[in-house]
Amino acid sequence: MPKKSLLILILVFIIILLIPFAVLKQVTVKRFVFNAMETSAHSLKWAVHWGRYHFNPVRWVFAEGKTDIQIEGGFEGSNVMNIRKVSKNHFEVMMKPDEPSDYVYPGHMLYWFYFKITGAKGETVTIDVVNAEFQPRSWDNYRPVYSYTENPNDLSDHNWRMVTQTERFFTTFSFTHTYESDLAWVASGYPYTYSYLQNYLRSIKGNPYVDVMTVGHTAEGRNIDIVKITDSSIPDRKKKSIWITAGEHAAEKEGSWVAEGIMEFLLSNSPKASSIRKQTVFFIVPLAAPDANYHGRTVNPHTGFDINHRYEAIPLFKGKKVSMTEETTAIWNTVKDWVNKGDSIDVCINLHNSHATTPNVDGMIPEGEENGLLLHKKILDNLDNSYTKETTRLKASVKASFPGRCAKEFGSVELYYHLNQHDPGHRLSLEGLKGIGKGFAPGILDFYGFPIK
Repeated sequence: MPKKSLLILILVFIIILLIPFAVLKQVTVKRFVFNAMETSAHSLKWAVHWGRYHFNPVRWVFAEGKTDIQIEGGFEGSNVMNIRKVSKNHFEVMMKPDEPSDYVYPGHMLYWFYFKITGAKGETVTIDVVNAEFQPRSWDNYRPVYSYTENPNDLSDHNWRMVTQTERFFTTFSFTHTYESDLAWVASGYPYTYSYLQNYLRSIKGNPYVDVMTVGHTAEGRNIDIVKITDSSIPDRKKKSIWITAGEHAAEKEGSWVAEGIMEFLLSNSPKASSIRKQTVFFIVPLAAPDANYHGRTVNPHTGFDINHRYEAIPLFKGKKVSMTEETTAIWNTVKDWVNKGDSIDVCINLHNSHATTPNVDGMIPEGEENGLLLHKKILDNLDNSYTKETTRLKASVKASFPGRCAKEFGSVELYYHLNQHDPGHRLSLEGLKGIGKGFAPGILDFYGFPIK
């Protein structure tokens, strides 16, 4: 075939290929190409994920070869698997992903590790967390914590310190530390477990201002607890009610510690605490997902439901069965019982983590929620200047969340917080994290203009 004819055929072929782009709307073509690329990329990621987590046998205790150093998981709140020795003092570990889950893995909900290391006294040990795949850049700010306590769930010895030597290479997060004890507990953040909470609740049950209400039980039989704090010598009907939930994403521990800080302040001898008890009723859920917390997961270990978005049975995820959970049902039934008695729902606050990418305190308020904005500013005013702070406006109410449903049905203030112990502008100790909570109640006192009495 002459070269000229061949060139003409090639040109015609190219024109034919370009016809769809000329005939169809550009947006349609772009959407088709983008979806095809996204589907292919997701399929490849999923294949890698499936092989990585299913062909590798799960090893809860490292037992290959001879070494004095042992890394262990499998205990309450832990999340570590496939432990591998690289060299004498160098190990690889993986975080176990949430399966099943409301969210399509990979790409979500993999940001919590917690393990025990023994036999490392006087040894400098490097740990590589090899699947830091969720928001990899946020891991640049992470500083793991460690404790030498015998029992991390014991209230009397809960001393955690930070590892300072860290680095990240793509999706591998590495940290190196010299241990001073043969036993150390190591985690990506300050652990807050179900057993620790039960110990804490037992310690405050005798307080005259406290009513620990077990409003339901999880699928595995754990308590769903709400802590009611008020001065019961004054009728509830005359007070504002404040509802706060934490630990809905069970791997996000900061919110539970801040909730504990709120409770510590409310039960203190401060004149402001005494005044707020007389004029408000606080309902605090320190740990909204006990089963997920126990298993070191983020979402429900049986259904994969994300409790944060399960306060209303509405379509949320395409192709997913949508329903409330035993936790959200128990919490919402408590709200309804309160309202049916003639009481109001005035403020609803949700406490979450931000995965090390925001300041210590980031208040998120839906557009148009001016009371929420004012309350947030009052809370920030009651935090000292060492904390890093931010205000974010959401485009709309988060309707299937606890504050969103309360706002829709009862007209309450809707407010969300992202809390971050790892902000490089101010890395928080455990007491510093709880200290955030000690600004909430005074902020509410100022917001309502309550007198101190």
